[in-house]
Amino acid sequence: MKAIDYSRIAENQRGSTLIVALLLLVAMMLISLAGIRGSGLQERMGANLYDRQLAFQAAESALREGETRLVAALGTVSPELIPTLFNGASGRYPQPDPAVEPRWRAAATVWQNATPVATGPRTVTPQYIIEYMGEWANDLSCQADPNALLCYEPRYRITARNRAVADGAVVMLQSTFRR
Repeated sequence: MKAIDYSRIAENQRGSTLIVALLLLVAMMLISLAGIRGSGLQERMGANLYDRQLAFQAAESALREGETRLVAALGTVSPELIPTLFNGASGRYPQPDPAVEPRWRAAATVWQNATPVATGPRTVTPQYIIEYMGEWANDLSCQADPNALLCYEPRYRITARNRAVADGAVVMLQSTFRR
C-alpha cells in the first residue's frame, strides 16, 4: 500500500474552502434579509387592516347612533314641525341644495360626536350628521295613486365618519333613513 503525503494535499488547496464558505454565508444573509423584509411588510399590512377595521366599526357605530337619535328626536315633535328640527344644531341640517358642495365635504359642517369606540389601546371618536331630504314616495304603489294618504313620507340622509387620527384610515358611510 502506498503512503499518503498530507503535506502535498494542503499545498494544492489554495483557499478554495474559504471562498466557498464565504459564498454560502452571503447567500444565507440574502435569504435572511428577504425574510426580514417580508415579515416587516406583513406586520405593516396587519396594522393597516386593524386600523381600517377599527375605522369602519367606528363609522358604523356612529351611523346607528345617528339613526337612534333621529328616531328619538322625531318622537318629540308633531309631523308638521319635523323640518324645524333640522336647523344645523346637533348635527341636523335642512334639505341640501344640489348647487352647493355636499355637507360631508364642506369645512363649515359641524359634525355631531358619537360614542367613542375602543379596542385594545386605541380609541376612535366617530361623528355623524343628519340631513332632512324632504318627502319621498314610499314605493311603486304611489305611482298608481299619488294622492294616497301615506304615499309620501320624509326621508333623512345620515352620514357617519370616523375622525382621522394622524395617518390612520378614514371611513365614511351614508344611509337613507325613513321611519
